Amino acid sequence: MKNNEETIVAIEKQNENLNDNTILLNIDQIIIDPEFSGEFDIDEKVFNRIIYSMQEKGFDKTEPLVVWLNNDVFVLIDGHTRRKAALELNIFEVPISIKNSKDRMEALSHTKSRQINRRNLSDKKLLKYVKNMPKKKEKDG
Repeated sequence: MKNNEETIVAIEKQNENLNDNTILLNIDQIIIDPEFSGEFDIDEKVFNRIIYSMQEKGFDKTEPLVVWLNNDVFVLIDGHTRRKAALELNIFEVPISIKNSKDRMEALSHTKSRQINRRNLSDKKLLKYVKNMPKKKEKDG
């Protein structure tokens, strides 16, 4: 089994024509972990706007899915709405960016902070998230 660095080098070699740290990956290789996807709902209006944009322009490579490479497994940590839209439109090669996190807690922290900073959360939804934080700390250490 390859280590993370070897996996990244092999994929980057296949994607030499892309810019920055974005690479193309088959969407079937990306794992959905309920702990990363279950905290925030997909907003239907946003989803429909993304569908429309992808129909017109394709998948925007400047907004890649963000994955955490954990033991050679690509875990989606940000971009669940874009992933769902891509699947709806039968787009299977998607741009990804790999977030290097030392462990699950760091990856979860990254996900939650991006979601909170990017969304216009109601006080009720923000309070629900904050209430769940102690449970997650207890569970995950």
